Amino acid sequence: MRFLPSIKSLLVPVVALVLLGIGGATLLGFKVFDYNPAQPSASSNATSTSNMVAGSPEKFQHLATQGSNFCGLQQGTVMSYSDSTRIQGACCNPIDMTTYEAQVTALQAFSDIAVIPPDPYDVSAALAKQLLGYDRSTKLTAGEQAVFDQAMALTPDKAPCCCKCWRWYAHEGLAKYLIHTRHWDAQKAGKVVTLVSGCGGQRETASRGSPSVG
Repeated sequence: MRFLPSIKSLLVPVVALVLLGIGGATLLGFKVFDYNPAQPSASSNATSTSNMVAGSPEKFQHLATQGSNFCGLQQGTVMSYSDSTRIQGACCNPIDMTTYEAQVTALQAFSDIAVIPPDPYDVSAALAKQLLGYDRSTKLTAGEQAVFDQAMALTPDKAPCCCKCWRWYAHEGLAKYLIHTRHWDAQKAGKVVTLVSGCGGQRETASRGSPSVG
C-alpha cells in the first residue's frame, strides 16, 4: 500500500529552509523584519555625549553614526522610553555639518527656554515626552491657531517636521506652547521650529521672512 507523507514530515524541511534563508539574509546584512526597538540604549548614549560640545566636529561625528532617531519612530514608542534615554541622529537624511553647526549656534539665543532643544539631533526622552504632552493638552484659540498655521507656513517643510514621526507631534507641541503660553508671533515660532528640525541634510536654518538664524 502506498502511504502519503504526513503534514509534519512536509513541514519540517519547509521550516528548515525558511530559517536557513532568514539566517543567510541576516548574515548578508539584509533587514528581514522592520522591527522598531522598544528601548534604545540609554546609558551608553548619555555617557558618550556628556562631555561633547553641541555643534562641535566631535559631537557631529558621533551623532552622524547614531540611529535611535529614525523616520518611523512614533510618539507611542517614545512615550515608553525611560526619561534618561537619548534620541540621537537624523530621521531622514545624513546630518550636514554646516547646517548642524548653524542650527546649534542659532538655538543658543533661546537657551533660557528649557523646552527648546539646544541640539536637535540629541534630545532626551524626558523633553520629547514633555513636548508631546504639550501637543495633546494645549488648546489653541482661533487666533492662536491662525498664528500657528502661519508659523508652519514659514518653515521649509511647511509643517512641524519633514515626516510624521514623533518629531512632527513634538514640534507641534513646542509651537503650541510658544504661541499659547509665551504669546510668540508666527515669525518667531516658525524660526524655532525650523531650527529644531532633525531631518538632516543641507537645509535652510531660517524660516521664510526671518532675516537671520541668530
